[in-house]
Amino acid sequence: MHLPAYLTLTGLKHAGKSSVARELSRAWPGTNHIDTDQIILERAARRGFPCPSPSSDSPESTPALILRQLFQELGHEAFAREEYLALQEVLEMPRQERLIIATGGGVCDNLEAMKLLEECRPIFYLRADPEVLFGRIAAGGIPPFLDPQDPRGSFLRLANRRDLLYREQADHLVDVSHLTVDEVAQAILKLHDRKGANTPGAAEQQY
Repeated sequence: MHLPAYLTLTGLKHAGKSSVARELSRAWPGTNHIDTDQIILERAARRGFPCPSPSSDSPESTPALILRQLFQELGHEAFAREEYLALQEVLEMPRQERLIIATGGGVCDNLEAMKLLEECRPIFYLRADPEVLFGRIAAGGIPPFLDPQDPRGSFLRLANRRDLLYREQADHLVDVSHLTVDEVAQAILKLHDRKGANTPGAAEQQY
């Protein structure tokens, strides 16, 4: 099976992109994976921002919560710039393996980052039930990008708007609402094997 140099996973926060990326790299020999959120944290740590160690079990130091704090401190525009620079860093990394890229949940709103992802097709949009995603997000506290007076409503509106963007930007859509991580990985493999897996365009092939 021929694989491209890159394969990118997009989707809303808590859709399972990082877990699926790990499973895909396990299933494909000669393939590695990387999480752009983790690169953002590593870049912030180099500048002295307190970031969790990989072995930290403290709920207050999980990567997701540290990212929220970083977003709150930097603001939307500066955080988007960090996301762009993190992806640029990924593309400049020397490597001999294929690379699965798990992106952040808001990358669809980052036009400069999405331009970089044109080099990283095919793009697979992992779509999940927004109500389920909101429950997962709220379990860690309401993030700063949601309206504290109406967090559910503001998230659902955000999810609907981003869903349209992700569909437009992706080559493939996989509905992960009722699939395990392994099943999602297998669905991606099947879609990738179909003719035209590398053809850019709105997501028309679904699983």
